[in-house]
Amino acid sequence: MKKIYGTLMIIVMSMLLLTACGDEEESNTKSDGNSQVVANEDYFKWDDFEPTKIVGYTEEGLKQKELTIPAKCTELAYGALRESPNLEKVYFENPDVIMGDAMFRECLALKYVELPTNLVAIPESCFLECSSLEEIEIPETVKVIGEDAFYKCLALKSVKLGSNIEEIGVSAFESCTSLEIINLSESLKNIGDYAFAYNEKLEQVSFLKGLESIGEWAFYNCHEFTKVELPETLTTLGTMAFTYCNNLKEIYLPASLETVEKSTFGQQANVITVYVKEGSAADIQFDNYSDGMMRKKYY
Repeated sequence: MKKIYGTLMIIVMSMLLLTACGDEEESNTKSDGNSQVVANEDYFKWDDFEPTKIVGYTEEGLKQKELTIPAKCTELAYGALRESPNLEKVYFENPDVIMGDAMFRECLALKYVELPTNLVAIPESCFLECSSLEEIEIPETVKVIGEDAFYKCLALKSVKLGSNIEEIGVSAFESCTSLEIINLSESLKNIGDYAFAYNEKLEQVSFLKGLESIGEWAFYNCHEFTKVELPETLTTLGTMAFTYCNNLKEIYLPASLETVEKSTFGQQANVITVYVKEGSAADIQFDNYSDGMMRKKYY
């Protein structure tokens, strides 16, 4: 009897161990606490002529809350994963996959995306109106964030940019009304028109040496700004760039600026102290862009 009992115990323990190992393999828990689901090719529609290209969801795929894009996939067509009513989490097995424009556009339930590690650009309108997305980490390989990439991501609170970003496109983060933190890198050269407009909770931003242009209306209505220091590499500053930043009190303009447009710093109430280098364009043109609520000082 003891031998039988011992044998049964060994069998039971072996089965439990195998089950645990299977569960661990299937869940594939990430270090960030997110669990990557197993890839299933049947959840996607594949291009008839390019069998490694996803063009949309199947009926079953559209029902899924979590998806892993299979390693087989090398490219996703324009809007291939857009407008899913259920999709909350997405993972990629292929680090080199190419993503088309409007990839996740209007996926209203989307909360988490682990982007391909070798991605070179965030496509245009990629996350447009993904109103449940709260945070995003941009891979180090990304150099460009496309136009409207995160437009109206209303729940987006923080963005971790890679250190090689060179360009942030037009309206890339416009109307991200919950956005509080974004760290710009030294590689950044251009910030497009309306790039961060209407982000009323966005805190102080460090504009680092290397930045060459800030577009029109780029930080319009960013009420949390109190002080702005622009780098000596900046040559272009668009009209209305810092208009209606209602708490802005100090701004430092570099000698590298070629011109300062009228209404660049238009305010409702505050008196702004504008610090300029003597003899610079910002100094000489002060009377042209001052709206009567500014005073000039040299630094």
